[in-house]
Amino acid sequence: GVERDDAKAFACLYNAVFASTDDIYLQGKVRYHLANMYFDGIGIPKNVEEAINWYLKGLSKRYTLAYVGLVKCYEEKNMPEQVAYYAKNIFNHEDSDVRAFASSVYGRAIEQIAAKNIYKAPKLLDVSHAKDRSIHDDIHSLDKKLSGYRGFEAEADRLVRNAETFAKIGNYKRVFPAYERVIDEYPH
Repeated sequence: GVERDDAKAFACLYNAVFASTDDIYLQGKVRYHLANMYFDGIGIPKNVEEAINWYLKGLSKRYTLAYVGLVKCYEEKNMPEQVAYYAKNIFNHEDSDVRAFASSVYGRAIEQIAAKNIYKAPKLLDVSHAKDRSIHDDIHSLDKKLSGYRGFEAEADRLVRNAETFAKIGNYKRVFPAYERVIDEYPH
């Protein structure tokens, strides 16, 4: 048989991007596959930024699987806000595997966003010394407020589990609102 030549495959696909065709779907699909090659480092060194660029170009041609690629890129870059944003766009995708993937990554992203919001403030009372009573009181008030936010973590976990249950039973119309409730109610 013929040996696999990833560099040649990449070059052919790259050239196909510039081929003249009126088929918007095909234009998007070619851009999506080119982005996959950048993301996976096939025929070219891995380059997540370039993959994002080509996934976005695939989306501009209405190739919706590009959302999956964008989600993977932003997951790798540890950017949960972008993961959640792009995952929301494929909750109603025609492919059930894509919908399940979207639900799963969206849930993880929401958990990461919530954890980041709750724990970004240090325990301020630990750094406060009672030398200045007004500052100590202000810090105590802020710490009390943050403690209330931390108490919401259990409720957020419950909401995320509900959304995952909706996804498992195929009730995708309720998945997004359940996750959205976590974002809306969780302190930012």
